[in-house]
Amino acid sequence: MRTLSVAFLYRIIRLHILLLGLCTPADTNAQCCWEPLPIRGYFVTGFFPTADTGHIGGDAGIYKTTDGGNTWRLTTTDFVSAYSMGFETPARGVVVGFNGTYGVTSDGGDTWQRRSIGASTVHFMDVAVAADGLQVIVGDSSTILLSSDHGATWLKVPVTNKVRFSYCTMFDSMIAC
Repeated sequence: MRTLSVAFLYRIIRLHILLLGLCTPADTNAQCCWEPLPIRGYFVTGFFPTADTGHIGGDAGIYKTTDGGNTWRLTTTDFVSAYSMGFETPARGVVVGFNGTYGVTSDGGDTWQRRSIGASTVHFMDVAVAADGLQVIVGDSSTILLSSDHGATWLKVPVTNKVRFSYCTMFDSMIAC
């Protein structure tokens, strides 16, 4: 069983606060005082592959921090429909969103490249990634897509019921949607 440190839990709580209101501690030593960041937009996803490096995405594009969220810089506006992101390693990540949005980074989120996976009418709601190359994307129209080669090829999982999947996760390559 993995134990979570207080510092890790603080970063998770901080990420949720950032996504909800985009605020940061006014004084990094005083974690009780928050002030708004000069970033505008509606952010719905975020991911910290390391303790200090994180990414947020939404209708304003994708932003990156390398100091634990104290400062953010815009890395791209090509993914204004970003809805979920995940990282296999601190360098290799993916982002998904509406209208079949699928993008990849191999340089830690400094640049992102849009890729087509043949689902331009599907709104992707979530992505889960694993270090071994397994990726799972879920969305509306009963969509579950699987890739075992870092997103190079995709398999659509047949689903008999019409549902909108909104969440997926992996535990040791076991998938839950």
